[in-house]
Amino acid sequence: MVTDSARRSAARGLGSLRLALDLERRAASLPAEELAERRARFAAVVDRLAGDAADDAALLGAAVRRGLEALDEALAPRRAELARLAEQATVDAAERHPDARPGQLLELLQADRPAMLERLSRETVERAAATAVAAYRQAAGGVAERAAARVERLQAEAASTFGVPLPAFIPPDLDLGVARVSFAYPRLTLLAEQLAAAGWRLLGAKAARARAIAKARQQAADETGMVLGRLRGATSEQLGEAARQLGARLHRHQAALAGGLTAAIDRGGGLLAEAEDRRDQRAAELDRTAELLHTVATWIQPPPLPPRTSQPATADPVQ
Repeated sequence: MVTDSARRSAARGLGSLRLALDLERRAASLPAEELAERRARFAAVVDRLAGDAADDAALLGAAVRRGLEALDEALAPRRAELARLAEQATVDAAERHPDARPGQLLELLQADRPAMLERLSRETVERAAATAVAAYRQAAGGVAERAAARVERLQAEAASTFGVPLPAFIPPDLDLGVARVSFAYPRLTLLAEQLAAAGWRLLGAKAARARAIAKARQQAADETGMVLGRLRGATSEQLGEAARQLGARLHRHQAALAGGLTAAIDRGGGLLAEAEDRRDQRAAELDRTAELLHTVATWIQPPPLPPRTSQPATADPVQ
């Protein structure tokens, strides 16, 4: 539900704000040397987790390859059968034009072929594309879960290093992208000299027609392969773009959280150099912010379920 997603997003934002607030307050209360030691310890964690995040691109690339492998596995047993069906459909179409000359017949069959190929291959194309997307999304989902675990670790390390409460972790809602592959069937145009060779006139009407049909059958089989090749190209392009966008979102989310927590620590450390009245003023601001966060958190809590009541047994009326 949209409301549930919005509630989760708000709760996640509040948790991050509360952690940043606690870090700033805690950093402001530490001796300078101890603050520097703890900050360096947390910075090492940030760097280590950033190094782990560098593997996301390779893992998402592997997810794309897994999707393409699934596509190839789904198409492999259907390639020969689709070519055979395209050839047979070409012969059937030719029989509907018994009086057409060889060149005219080839033009008619060429004009009908895109619709024929779409009709024959649509189910195979849709199933194979759906299989590829499902395989990609399963693999990419694992990468997203790995990234969410890093974000959770980042929050936990910040809280542990500075001894502040750890908010409940709510993983980010990440769109894996590409729910289905958009695919357009190719419309091929052959050269005019391929449509009606002048030499066919020397073969006689029957032989020329047979040769035209044989040529059209071969073209239908070849173009079936082109359809499947174009499907693979579209799948590769769209899965690759989805992986690039997901990788960028994972990187931005982790970098923004690490930067926000580090900035909160540095703000708290900066208060150590401030005059006492400035520190007291900032402490009061932080207290008010904490109260506001607590109030907002109560607003976004899901409504409590009504208490379950049991119906008392009805006594028999007194006679």
